[in-house]
Amino acid sequence: MSSDSIKEITLLIPTKNRSIFLKRVLLYYKNINFTGTLAIGDSSTGDYLIDNKKIYESMKGHININYDTFPDKNLCQTSHELLKNVKTKYVAEVHDDNFIVPDSIGKCIDFLENNPSYSAARGLGISIKTKNDSPYGKLIKCVKKKQPSSESDSASSRLASLYGDYSDIHYAVHRTEIWREVLKNSHIKDNNFFHVMTTANTFILGKVKELDTFHLIRHIQGPEGRKVFIKNHLESINTYWWIAGKDWNNNLKILQKSIVKNLIKTEGLSSENAQKIYESCFCMYFSWYMASMTNATKELEKYFNRRYALNLFPSWYKFNDDKVIKEILKVSFRLRFVFEKYKYIFFGGEVLQNEILNKRTDLLLPSLLNHKSKYHKSFMPIYKLVTSKK
Repeated sequence: MSSDSIKEITLLIPTKNRSIFLKRVLLYYKNINFTGTLAIGDSSTGDYLIDNKKIYESMKGHININYDTFPDKNLCQTSHELLKNVKTKYVAEVHDDNFIVPDSIGKCIDFLENNPSYSAARGLGISIKTKNDSPYGKLIKCVKKKQPSSESDSASSRLASLYGDYSDIHYAVHRTEIWREVLKNSHIKDNNFFHVMTTANTFILGKVKELDTFHLIRHIQGPEGRKVFIKNHLESINTYWWIAGKDWNNNLKILQKSIVKNLIKTEGLSSENAQKIYESCFCMYFSWYMASMTNATKELEKYFNRRYALNLFPSWYKFNDDKVIKEILKVSFRLRFVFEKYKYIFFGGEVLQNEILNKRTDLLLPSLLNHKSKYHKSFMPIYKLVTSKK
């Protein structure tokens, strides 16, 4: 990793009314002498705004920070505004409650410098949770975070891989011009959903690489955090009326135009074929979205799972509810888990890389705390900060 690589990135930190989280993330980058740029976009109000300005003043002499206020703008719009003043070649969104590790940033930048066909790169990540969603405290959850990547040579194939099994790509190190393309329509209303969908342009315009490096800690929020999300995103309150609203068609046209244009540009498709691919991929993603946002999630989940299973295995319905089959599947999973656990105990390895074990806090957290783990050094500064008493 080049010692100058990290200077080539700007981390976007949109924040609103969460001073204690903002102070925590800035403390982390101050403590590790981060040499990149931090761009804070503050949409806070009242005392939060006053406190945030004080935090900025106390930190600006120690790390490279740009601070701007954007009243009445949401997360996506704030990131878009911050991006206008970015002068570095690379950018990533870190947000105020997350951490992106500089060592991983440097490796991602070095990879992108040597691989021009890639639009973004990232390392591995984890999701953590503290009691009562406190910024500081004992970790009660620590599991691998799902993140997307695709190295297919086909732009349409990369698009399908993202929309068919979506996870957020915001925390990856992006070429700045790519992220500008993603964010350029952030002015549209209801843009949490449409902003998520426009991240497909990252995959259309280039490949996305996963590197074996510890990259991200995402501090997930419980019910209270979800209440704030729902309040800020009306589509979460009543999905049907949101879709039937006056802004839906206009937003959909903007999304369609952006994705179809980039499919034609990257893969040389005809407008007709690009439109067909977009429609197919959109329906894949939206079917999942509808299931996740409805009050009848469990019922729809059963329907979708059965529907997908039937497409793969037409005879599935004949024994889908068979108690013997269900018990065999349960025993099979348990046996596989036991096998992987004892293999790890006797032969070692990294729990974070094991798709069976990395979903268990009681296994992943001790692994990361073990000094023998290659991810330990990157994990510990964040762990010590989050679990410290404030």
